[in-house]
Parts: sequence; C-alpha cells; structure tokens
Amino acid sequence: MRHFVVSILNVMFENPAMECYAIVQSEPDNDYEQDIPEKYKERVVFMNAPLGKKEKICTLLNPTKLREEIEKVCDRHKIETIHFLTEDPCASRLLRLLKRRYKLYYTVHDLEVHEMQYRSALHKVWYYWSHRRRVMKLINGIDNLVTCSRFQYEQLMAHYPQKKVYYHVFPSLVTDNVKKGNLEVAELRHVSNYYLFFGRIEKYKGIELLYQAFENSPRLQNERLVIAGKGNVYFEKRELPNVIWINRFIRDEEIKDLFQKAKCVVLPYISATQSGIFSFCFYFGKSVVASDIPFFKEFEASAADVRLFEAGSLPDLVEKLQEADNESGMPTNAYEQLYGEKSLEQSLLKLYEA
Repeated sequence: MRHFVVSILNVMFENPAMECYAIVQSEPDNDYEQDIPEKYKERVVFMNAPLGKKEKICTLLNPTKLREEIEKVCDRHKIETIHFLTEDPCASRLLRLLKRRYKLYYTVHDLEVHEMQYRSALHKVWYYWSHRRRVMKLINGIDNLVTCSRFQYEQLMAHYPQKKVYYHVFPSLVTDNVKKGNLEVAELRHVSNYYLFFGRIEKYKGIELLYQAFENSPRLQNERLVIAGKGNVYFEKRELPNVIWINRFIRDEEIKDLFQKAKCVVLPYISATQSGIFSFCFYFGKSVVASDIPFFKEFEASAADVRLFEAGSLPDLVEKLQEADNESGMPTNAYEQLYGEKSLEQSLLKLYEA
C-alpha cells in the first residue's frame, strides 16, 4: 500500500491548510524513503516493519515502539487527529488508549474478506488471528471510516449507520519514481505488444481464468500474455509458449517499461473492494479489460476504453480480449480527470473539515 499512502501524504504535505505528519513502516521491498520528497522527510518518522514470525507476534501483542512514536509525534506537534491509511492490524492493541486522546479516522480497504488460497489450516488460523480479527476490531471501534470505493461507501453506511463514513477519490499510484522509471524489465527485453496482468498474485484476482483463456482459445494462442507480480501460483498450470511469468517483485523503476510495451491490461478479478491499478492503465494510455465487479463498474462511464466482461465467464473474457485488440487505447485526458491531485486535495480538505 506504499503508493497509496505516499500519494495521499504528498498532497497533504503540499497543502498549507493541512499540517500533516506521518509514521510509516518500511519493508525490504517497500521503502517509503524513496518516495517521500526530501523537503518533507523531516515530517515523517521512518520505522521498519517487523520481520519474521516471532517479531510480528511480539509487535501484534505489544506494539510498544509504535505507541511511543505516536505519542512523541502527537505531543511534539499538538496533534489531535490520527488517520490510519493502511490496515494497521498492530494498532488494534492501542485502540482503547488512542480513542481516549485523539479523534481517529480509519481507511477501510476490505470490508469483506477476499477469496484466498490458504497454504494450510494453520495458515488460515494465523491470517485470522494476526490480521483479519484485528482489522475488524479497528473498523468496529473507530467512529470515522473512510473509503475510496462508492460501492463500499454504501456498504459501510448500511453496516454502520451510527458512524461517520467518508468517501474520497482513489489516489494515483503513479509516483515520481514510476514516471521517471528507466529500468528495462529484463525478462521482456525483446518482447512487446502483449496483454498484461500486473500485481501481486492472489486468488481473488482471477488469474486462473485469464491463464485458461490463453491456454484454450485458438485466437489467443497466437497472442502473448505477461503475468508480472510476486506471489504463490495457486493453481496447476503447464508451461505455455505464449505466457510469460515474471514471478518477482516489480520495482517502481520497471513499471514504465512494463506498461509502455503492453497493448492492453487485463483485470480478471473475482472480487475487489478498491484498487489503484487503473491509475497505471490511464497514465500510460492503455485499454483495459476488466471483470464487471462493482468497483470496476465505477470506471466504465468515466473512461472510454474500459471493457467489462462477466466475472468468471471464460467465453465473455475471450470475446472482450478480442474486441480490445482493435482499440487504439485510453483517451489522453482520462488520467487527469480521474486522478488529478486537485480532486484528491478537495476530498481530503472536506474529510478533515479543514
């Protein structure tokens, strides 16, 4: 969620009406320091996320360092409002303490659990204990809930009529490092004009259906598909000459090369509460084939070259992929209309009543 957080922070940092400070936790593949402008780094506390099961369990049970940093920053700058932008399960242990002292906002990313492929029964227990149960404690316990999905906004209003629920436009995930990226994707050195799936490999993203389309459709067997993103491939597959797997973390500096050489982006999701993948598609002017889940439908009317297929339908996916092959790409103004910083800034100002 680094790109999501950075886009919001940069807009808030740049607006004089909002005095904003942040605490962020970096991981080896997600370093916040690379995206925060130098002039704003003094407003940010950079922490390292816990690594390894033992350290994660200790942090979940007793997030002492996080509590100390929150109190230190808030006391120093007389802060009265805290907004959790990511799911932050470890913060659930601090909820009672924080509610007594601060006005809390919580961005809800997934009100409903996505389809998941658990590695074992123990993995499922671990996920619910370490993550889902804590996320729901924060959603249930915080009075100000925020979402970037109109569909989820309606869900939250229905589930929590006693709470204040806010909507703001989804921030662009296209950071300066993405825009200026000059690294070539080594696996695609001599490959272009492909259909692209980009993102972490997860069951709810419907990659299995996309793979089947290129395995079984005579028309698509002559086309190339690139699946780029790290994760556990949850279904049985055989190697296909027209499918290129790049199962690793894709660096920000590689995203430009990855998208510019693609002719179409495919989002075969089974479900999605909200997603920022469209910002990449629109910025690089690529047509999109996506499943007709509620969040993706929000883009159909606002972008000329978004084709929706019936979620889970292999024949409809194949048909829409063939139709997209004849399109010229996304209109050049689609990105600015949907992801311009002004829209996000205005939404945030209204959210905080600044």
